Amino acid sequence: MRFLLTLFFLVWAGFVLVADAAVAYGVRTAVRSADWTPTDGVVSRSELRHGRKGSVSLDLAYTYTVDGQRLTGREYQPGPHLLPSGKWRAVHAALPVGSRVTVHYNPADPAEAVLVSGLRPDVLLVLLALTPFNVIAVGLGWAWWAAVTRRRQFDPARDVRPTADGYAARLNGLGPTGVFAAALLGLSFAGIFVVILGVHDWGGVPVSWAADGGIWAGILVACGLLAWRFRVPRAVVEGLDSLTVPTSPTGRVTTTVPRSAVRDIDVRTATRRTRRSVRPVFMPTLVLDPTHPGPIEIPFAEYPEQADAEAVAGWVRERLGL
Repeated sequence: MRFLLTLFFLVWAGFVLVADAAVAYGVRTAVRSADWTPTDGVVSRSELRHGRKGSVSLDLAYTYTVDGQRLTGREYQPGPHLLPSGKWRAVHAALPVGSRVTVHYNPADPAEAVLVSGLRPDVLLVLLALTPFNVIAVGLGWAWWAAVTRRRQFDPARDVRPTADGYAARLNGLGPTGVFAAALLGLSFAGIFVVILGVHDWGGVPVSWAADGGIWAGILVACGLLAWRFRVPRAVVEGLDSLTVPTSPTGRVTTTVPRSAVRDIDVRTATRRTRRSVRPVFMPTLVLDPTHPGPIEIPFAEYPEQADAEAVAGWVRERLGL
């Protein structure tokens, strides 16, 4: 299992790193091109290329002269950029063969040139498109590291902290960082379709720093608000005369019971069914005195490994002197 996870992580991370490097290089070139030298040029080729599923690209060439040397450029604008079919058709219509254009060339390398220089707002959409892949890469990296180092989900040395009246033991479940990452994954993935395919009419409505920056600001604010909501981790909290636990294995609603009512901390086994398999889960469960009002068994956490569930149960038993 660790071998397959390692292989998948390396392949995915390699793909993402190559894409990130290409975007970083394109951003660097776009920023540098803002200071390139302008000169006159003439379009020598302007042809639309039709691909699969109606996609269109532009085969463009233009000539210009630098220090008496005749050069040919082919880049419309430096990457990264998102120019769908509608935009390429508009560019093609605006740049027929023979039309005069302003060429921006790199004075250090005159053969490097573009027609539209500088960093453009659509770089924010490129980053939006890459975000879910990067979030998944980070998640896979964390899962790989946990598997290789055999990191336990519950470790008293790491997950238990003192409080004013006793101790609090952090339980499984997404903390604020995990919630932020999960929200960023979902919202950025949805944003790819909503923004690129829905909001922007690429045939006639240009992108803008305000619009695309506002989309990013909205996503980050939403992720931050969700993370703030889950800022307090799920935990067993020991007081002087009471014990506070979540009322369900994965929920965040808590209940407080007297320490004297606790008879044992047991580990129950249940199954969780997915589309492809049925897997066991292990739940540390608070066992209360039968005379206590309400439920006398409260499963308060859920772990895929029995060792983690036993570690939680053992810690609580020790703290309560059971």
